[in-house]
Amino acid sequence: MKIILNNNLEIIQTTDEIICINDILAFKNFNQKRFIAIVNNKVVKHENFDIPMIREGDMVQIIHQMGIF
Repeated sequence: MKIILNNNLEIIQTTDEIICINDILAFKNFNQKRFIAIVNNKVVKHENFDIPMIREGDMVQIIHQMGIF
């Protein structure tokens, strides 16, 4: 599956036609817990990260949240 991830073409090795944010986080080995995800210019709530919504050609932004101490 080809998607645009953080403004770069990314090929996700999967046989699924639709994947979720958690699939991308696992594929990219992102192990932090605080992310903002945007799919096709729409913010995805954390509780929806496991719902398949990403298809071939979609534009995905995954942004690490930084905390202020």
